[in-house]
Amino acid sequence: MVSRIVIALLSIGLAAPVVAFEAPPLDRQIKALDQQILTLNTQGRYEEALPLARQVLDLRRERDGTQYPDYAAGLVNLGLICKSLGRYGEAETAMEQSLAIRRDILRPNHPDIAATLGDLAELYGAEGKYEAAEKAGRESLATFEKSGGAEHPEGSAAMDTLAAIYVRENRTDEAEALYEKSMRIREKRLGANSPQVGNSLESLGQLYFGLGRFDLAEPLFERGLAIYRKSYPAGHAKIGIALNNLALTYRDERRYGDAEPLYAEVVSLKEGGSSAELAAALVNQAILYREEGRDGDAEPLLKRAALAGEGTPAYPDLLIRLGELHLAQNRLAEAEDAFGRSMALRETPAVLGDLGLVAKRRGRLGEAETYLTRAVILRESQSPDSADLAATLNDLASLYQDQGHYPEAEPLYRRSLSIYEKVYGADGTNAATALANLASLLLVEKRYAEAEPMLQRSLALREKLLGPDSPVVANSLGNLAALYGSLGRDGEAEALWLRSIAILEKAEGPASLAIAGSLNNLAVVYLDEKHDQQALEALKRSLAIREGALGAGHIDVAATLNNLATFYMNRSDYGTAETLFKRSIAIYASAAGEASVLHVAALQRLAKMYERQGRDNLAAPILYRVKQIQAAQAKSS
Repeated sequence: MVSRIVIALLSIGLAAPVVAFEAPPLDRQIKALDQQILTLNTQGRYEEALPLARQVLDLRRERDGTQYPDYAAGLVNLGLICKSLGRYGEAETAMEQSLAIRRDILRPNHPDIAATLGDLAELYGAEGKYEAAEKAGRESLATFEKSGGAEHPEGSAAMDTLAAIYVRENRTDEAEALYEKSMRIREKRLGANSPQVGNSLESLGQLYFGLGRFDLAEPLFERGLAIYRKSYPAGHAKIGIALNNLALTYRDERRYGDAEPLYAEVVSLKEGGSSAELAAALVNQAILYREEGRDGDAEPLLKRAALAGEGTPAYPDLLIRLGELHLAQNRLAEAEDAFGRSMALRETPAVLGDLGLVAKRRGRLGEAETYLTRAVILRESQSPDSADLAATLNDLASLYQDQGHYPEAEPLYRRSLSIYEKVYGADGTNAATALANLASLLLVEKRYAEAEPMLQRSLALREKLLGPDSPVVANSLGNLAALYGSLGRDGEAEALWLRSIAILEKAEGPASLAIAGSLNNLAVVYLDEKHDQQALEALKRSLAIREGALGAGHIDVAATLNNLATFYMNRSDYGTAETLFKRSIAIYASAAGEASVLHVAALQRLAKMYERQGRDNLAAPILYRVKQIQAAQAKSS
């Protein structure tokens, strides 16, 4: 701080000279550190900024004591840095201490008190403390309004903070009203093209985007970006945010050609700047390429992002992104390596869930259950009733279903559906997926009357929201086809399976794992229709796809082997059937466990074939083993 003292001269007619005194060394040190902290924060280098913020706080305490505005401001800065690092407890302590000081030394309803309450409201919201967040947000808004009237410019920022809290609580109507009121105040007080109006447009657009109302979000994001381009120099962080928001909207509308140049511009803006921000921009562009099926273009971007972000708080998440690409490419060892490296740095529900999916794909179902159960526990503690929890519940339910643990799977599927409907509405894509998953379980349990309306609704939603040629629609067609096949409506089932396969071949190529599942089920319909040769060709193609993609010991390979074995058994080719049954039994025992429903059912099928052949000496020990397993299960339950 530079002190300027004006000395008044008594001589008539002489102007009073301005004498500049050099700031004390402590002031200069604080000013230099403040500038360094600002630079590091701008670059996202919060770990480096944190010790400097603590040092500045100590210097201000030494200079002024604690009951002083600058010390309170330093506490807020420290809290914001801690919040950016996810160190919420430290952030909360610092901000609450700042609020107490400001209440003591400032007049009631001072804007600094309102601002601190707003910062605390955002922090409480990030912690999931919604009741405390709403209370602080409401007090912040009321304080601003008392300080400067109902249309205080800073009050609009408090409205945005409170609205964001309502969004987290799924009170979207209240959030929308606040965002719109905030924007009206800003347009009236600051002008329709002010950057603050741009902030309102972006916030309201994000609300609509989260609700799946892309038609409402898109024009808001376009207008917000135009305002930011006029208000800020090229390369400003807010331009990058607006570009990302609009690009994401285009991407979700499948307007990839419109989204790509926006993402490329963001990458260009971040070159030479913050490593973390460059990494985030590269990841967004890679996600776009992945959705376009351009995994080859996405991989170098993700590797570059991981390299740029190494050593930053975002690095574990960047490793997850790279692992998810490898998982989608069925490069399971590389996926597991990336997820494991992320896990070694930081345990999160996301990486636990991904490790569970890898373990499941590699047939290690017990290990998968451990990971996914832990992921659910963490989600429950961090974000109850969130979309992330719903997704993890669904993954665990799917695993239980694959293990034949149907009673454990159903309540998880139903809770996942309930959360999705609460968060996104009953007519969204997430609810459609959750309906399909629950119905798939009901199909396995032969609860057809309950499953059919769920499947029909899921298909109708997906066709409306995603278009008739989406691979997701292919999945819904397959589920409905499986129901019709079970009800003996083979003609309808065959038509749906063929349409599903055609969509998948066009979208994912002839070796898609999804096609293998559809072929397996189509073969069952062909058998019911006595089209034996078509059934055999479908089963052999399914087996080849699965062995090539998953390996010979995967649980899905066992399912196809079982179907092939049954085909040969019913045509009295017992030697071939026996070989295939034994292969499937070995896989089920290894992948699902000897006590699993799938292993027991496979044993029973082999025993049945032996009995058909009159080879009771071979069937008897197998059936005895089945009784032992079932008795052990009954005892344990």
